[in-house]
Amino acid sequence: MNLVDEKNAVCGVTDLVDDFFETLFKLDGEYRPAIEFLEGHLAQHHPGVLDILERHYIADEKWDKLARLLEEKLLFTESPGLRRQVFVELARLYETELNVGDLAFKSLARALNETPDDAHLKTELERLAGELGQWLELVEIFADCSAVVSDVDSRRDMVRRI
Repeated sequence: MNLVDEKNAVCGVTDLVDDFFETLFKLDGEYRPAIEFLEGHLAQHHPGVLDILERHYIADEKWDKLARLLEEKLLFTESPGLRRQVFVELARLYETELNVGDLAFKSLARALNETPDDAHLKTELERLAGELGQWLELVEIFADCSAVVSDVDSRRDMVRRI
């Protein structure tokens, strides 16, 4: 079997597993053992399963489990833009559903590390810093980001915000 055949076989198995558990979640019966199996074993080997669990946690409003799942999803996410999206979703979840403002602030800071030129993130961090009284932490975050920003206008904006 060559590399392409192996890849197709693995993708086929992953698709089958995804379809199987997606079907289980749609059934009206008791599917708790399937979810526990996914949480405990399969998710760490099949990143696609994370998407199934994510939809399930949102539908059942299991916000604490969703937050842990999104943190795990970051282990499989390499693109700075996609990582930013996950961090922003985590921040929204921490702030609005779990009422843990300091973790929302930290998630936005992590998002800014991925995309330091993002003006929207800077504004959101300033808003949360004001609500939480975390101005010193914000100054440190902005100072760290200004050191890595290559664009002169972005650096100037960051220094102005400090």
